[in-house]
Amino acid sequence: MAFQTFDDEPNETAGAHTAPATQPAKKPNGAAANPVNPTEDFEFGDENYKSSSKLPRIKPEKGQVSRFFLVAGMKPKAKETHYIDGKGSFICLGEGCPACASGNQKRTRIVVLAVRYTNADPKTGKLGQNKPQYEVGWVLLSRANYSQMLDVLEEESTPYTVDWKLAHANRAFGYEFAVAARDAAYIKVGDQAVIAELVKEYADGEDLSKKLGKRSNAMELRTAMTNGGGLDESTLADLADLDN
Repeated sequence: MAFQTFDDEPNETAGAHTAPATQPAKKPNGAAANPVNPTEDFEFGDENYKSSSKLPRIKPEKGQVSRFFLVAGMKPKAKETHYIDGKGSFICLGEGCPACASGNQKRTRIVVLAVRYTNADPKTGKLGQNKPQYEVGWVLLSRANYSQMLDVLEEESTPYTVDWKLAHANRAFGYEFAVAARDAAYIKVGDQAVIAELVKEYADGEDLSKKLGKRSNAMELRTAMTNGGGLDESTLADLADLDN
């Protein structure tokens, strides 16, 4: 199955994009984030002075669900990573990795580009008769999540033809995935062209690669390990999944 093929190129920090179906947004360029002369007078509404937002991770609040679909043609990406308290996930350096040497557990981090239905019911994931609205984002998977998604698919379905529902698991930490609809809503309403326009700037996979973890050399990784902080509940939830 195509979903099982991983692209393995890491990068660093993230890109940007959120938009409803009828108004595909454009990713801000470098000039937009850094005006040439920030002391000049300008009009409110000038796009050049807006900060760039990061490509959002798709995950629900406790007691809620997120409904989304995977972007056809975009391969998942995977890397072995180490989580450093208070610093985030770092790509494992392989042979001679100081994190491995310190006993920091290596975890498989899988990321995939997805589109969330922003107007789905946050309790049930249902769309009802509403015209779908969309936001491009990404989903973090553990090996267990990945296996679960494949296991719940019907024989004639693929990971890219269904709508998914993501919710907190019925345990202390972690998330669970289920099929929300056998036929993805965006396909049923004929929004394939809208989605193609929304996601085209991510076709090179660079922004998704940046979600795999931070790139570093051995010295930078040792410094991060020395200066690490504590784990919050959200991080514990993610690590609980990645351990499986």
